[in-house]
Amino acid sequence: MRITRATFGVMIFGILCATATAQESKSTDEPNPLLKQAAASTNDEAETTLQRALHFADLYNWHASRPYFARAKQLFEAASDKRNALYAQLGEIRAGADPAPITELSYRLAQELATNPILQSDKELRMFCLVVKGDFDGEIDVPAMRRDWAEVSVLAKALENAKWQYRAQGQLGFADFYDGDLASAQRNVGAALIAATNAGDVGAQIFYLSATANGLLSQQMNDQAIIYAERAIAIAEANADAGYPVLAQHARLLAMLQGGRIEGARTELNSLLIRAKAQNDRYQIADIYSTASLISRTQKDIAGAIAYLDEALRYAEAGYGKSNRRDPE
Repeated sequence: MRITRATFGVMIFGILCATATAQESKSTDEPNPLLKQAAASTNDEAETTLQRALHFADLYNWHASRPYFARAKQLFEAASDKRNALYAQLGEIRAGADPAPITELSYRLAQELATNPILQSDKELRMFCLVVKGDFDGEIDVPAMRRDWAEVSVLAKALENAKWQYRAQGQLGFADFYDGDLASAQRNVGAALIAATNAGDVGAQIFYLSATANGLLSQQMNDQAIIYAERAIAIAEANADAGYPVLAQHARLLAMLQGGRIEGARTELNSLLIRAKAQNDRYQIADIYSTASLISRTQKDIAGAIAYLDEALRYAEAGYGKSNRRDPE
């Protein structure tokens, strides 16, 4: 069975401790440098909408970015702006709008990268396409993932884009781990985390802290898992646009359960569910029910697990539509 990204988190526990006193997280809500060509357009609504989509995507909140990418694509297509229509389309695909299997999406993106003149001449847009493909390939094909992120790294250096240089380094660290090179994995992911912390990169910090929490959870280091999950949750709550921290909440609840705090886990789960329902957030409700199903399954409550899973599916279908595929984690 292939090791997930979350399991990798335990490998960088020591590096995370070293960054505990780094600067506090801050949102760097600046215009995305990849949008500079769009700024020359006369379609202000399209530019603003795409910028909003990229803001959420930068926080790894692809769920929230999706309607903005879809609207931006429509506006750019109406303006006959092929470059930025493609940009928005790529974001929409990454956000889960296309129900095709990940393997098929990866193949399509590979074909576009090989044949589309825009993607061959526009370094910024090519890098964004490779980021999308790299996320997909990370779920299915490690050699392809490594190639994707290696090229992202090269393009980011050419474009002097520091954020995507260290994010690419972190992703290559995951590829190292999948390939069994633990020393390189620790070095690359650790460097990426430190750079993200120093840069105030909220999205990357939440991701790495959540991954670490899940890794500690897999080692039954429950108290430590809760600490890192709560750090990720705190950053997410301080930055509302980051969205619901699914992986961190999952790790925290399961760590409480593994540590024998069963009633505490259930109380916390019910509190999260009440809040999500008050916000009418079907995406969040579906994920909470999914976690509840997993908790019931670990307690050998199969009937309860099935009931919770049914609710998760019902809310997911209401939020996404029956044919839609969820994002890769």
